[in-house]
Amino acid sequence: MSKVIPIGDRVLIKQQVDEPVTSTSGIIIHQIEEKKKNLGVVVGVGNGDKIVKYGISEGNVVIFEGWGGEAIEEGLIEEKNYLIISVDKIIAKYER
Repeated sequence: MSKVIPIGDRVLIKQQVDEPVTSTSGIIIHQIEEKKKNLGVVVGVGNGDKIVKYGISEGNVVIFEGWGGEAIEEGLIEEKNYLIISVDKIIAKYER
């Protein structure tokens, strides 16, 4: 099984996407374009100094800037909506 491992001060994020809306009659209404949120789960971290300094680790839910980063091509990872970003693009951790 192949795996994407970020290097340096980069993190791999599974980006959250708005779910299709279901009407009251049970019909699923799909959006023409998926709306991606600036919220995601860290699924991989590099080995850079800033990763440790900011306390970012796998499993953290983070809020990140809406631009920048590199989208991972579908097929490289089994699912889509993965993004590699610099840890500097993370603006907050999200805790429930």
